[in-house]
Amino acid sequence: MKPWCEKYKPKSIEDLAISEKYIGKLKDIISRKGVAMVAGPTGCGKTSVVETIAKDGNYELIEMNASDFRNKDGVNSVVGNSLEQQSLFAKEKIILVDELNGISGNEDRGGVQALCKLMAKNKHAMVLSAEDPDADKIKSIKKKSEVVNFEGVDCESIVNALKKICISENIEFEEEDLKIIARRVGGDLRAAINDLQIHSCFGKLE
Repeated sequence: MKPWCEKYKPKSIEDLAISEKYIGKLKDIISRKGVAMVAGPTGCGKTSVVETIAKDGNYELIEMNASDFRNKDGVNSVVGNSLEQQSLFAKEKIILVDELNGISGNEDRGGVQALCKLMAKNKHAMVLSAEDPDADKIKSIKKKSEVVNFEGVDCESIVNALKKICISENIEFEEEDLKIIARRVGGDLRAAINDLQIHSCFGKLE
């Protein structure tokens, strides 16, 4: 069975449970080919908002995970090449480096410094996502970025998202059950959708 978080990923900006002011700020940075650090807790939509902006704006999106970079050579090879190369489709590009906190582990050998250097000469928009933008090893990256702080998704928005899924999946539900799920995930929409899928295995929320 396909995970509902994938099945019901936002298809457009209108589907996002994120404040328009944050979306507008991020779109502005991207349009200027700037460097944005999108900061916020797990499941608040950091990656989804970049993916939908890319789709709506007809950008070529290059996604990579910072936890895969173990040293400066890895950063220069993967990120550097993506920043230098022209788009295969003659589009503007967005370079998304996800889970930036993953680059700050003990195995890091110059990766942060290499990324900072690349950020200073980027030819395309860059977006870096981080759960903790104030972590010591990425403070130098934060200083060179325009920070967009996302908050956890509010309870009402989570409930509304869960309702739409229940209707689509023909799941019987009581609104109070959805509120219970929404309250206990602490603003993590992805976790709420996962919980809903688990609890709805028998076609009805118990």
